[in-house]
Parts: sequence; structure tokens; C-alpha cells
Amino acid sequence: MNFSVSTGLSRLAFRIVVFLSVSLASACAPNSPSLNRWHHEQYPPELVQYMNLHGCQPDAEYLRDHTSGGRAPFLYGYLTPQEEDSAIMWCYRMEEGRRRYLLLIMTKTENLRQQLACSRVIESEFLIGNLSYGTAKYLNTLEGFAPLRQSRQSKMENSPVSLPAEHIVSTRRGEVTVFACHEGEWWVFRYD
Repeated sequence: MNFSVSTGLSRLAFRIVVFLSVSLASACAPNSPSLNRWHHEQYPPELVQYMNLHGCQPDAEYLRDHTSGGRAPFLYGYLTPQEEDSAIMWCYRMEEGRRRYLLLIMTKTENLRQQLACSRVIESEFLIGNLSYGTAKYLNTLEGFAPLRQSRQSKMENSPVSLPAEHIVSTRRGEVTVFACHEGEWWVFRYD
């Protein structure tokens, strides 16, 4: 991915800053001892049921191979402090012998459904990763983001649009993907 860093940091220094920011923010992000605890080999049954409704399944292999101490590929409490009312989760489905990854957003109340202007199902070419929300403190605007459904060539340049607080961050082995809902469409920023 080619983009310039306006602060004059070198590409390597910027990679280090991004990696440390996401790592620290993910480690310090709110995490309920009840709903967000997870076992290395299973997803909460409620989330598995929601995945099945969308024709996908949890990635037990990813969960099993997941590095201990990190975030899970699901997280309760997106969009609301009442954790039981919403969650984000990665899953996959098989299409023509290949995995197709989906990031699902579960909202249990009509108010939350109306609050989110974007689709609650994000089909993605990106691999399943550990999830957090609101943790991309190193990004202030949507500059460098591209619409998820359009070509990577149509990135926002010099964008004055602030990064929404409800953005979703997915991390996997040094890859960082940030999803932000803007004007009813998902925009994505990826750094690896």
C-alpha cells in the first residue's frame, strides 16, 4: 500500500508506531470479564447461532491457533455499553471450494439496528483477525481509506472527515485492517 505519512516519519518508523498503537490499544481496550471472556476452542453459542443464520461458521482452527493473551475474533459491546445488546465477529463460508470471510455485526435492538447506517454483513477478502473497536487512535481522519466495494485506487485524499469512534479494528500477524462506516458505506484502511 502506497501512501505518504505527513509527519515525516519513515515507513519503518510508521509501521512500528501503527503496530505498537494497535497492540497497546487492543490490550487496554475495555473487556468484560463475563461476555468477552473466551475459550481457545469455542465461540459463545449465541454467536455461532447468529453466524449460522448468515450461512457461515466460526473458524475453530483460527481460534485454536490464536496466540494466547490476544483478542478473540469476536467482541461483545460494539455500539453500546450494554455488551449483551451487540457484538462483532468474524466467520467464513465455503464458496466453490474457497473460504469467503465475513465480518458480522449483531444488534439485538431496533434502536441499534437504526443507529448503524451500514450493512451488518461485511464480505471481505481479508483474513480473520483479532477484533477491537475504537482502538485506531493513530488515525484521525478517513484519509487513506477506500470504499470496501470499489477499487483500491479510489482512496480518500486529504480528507477532513474524522474517523468515527465506532470503527472496527482487525489485527492478524502484523496486518491491521480498520473498517469505518461513512455515509452508509463501509470504508477500509489496511496496513501490513
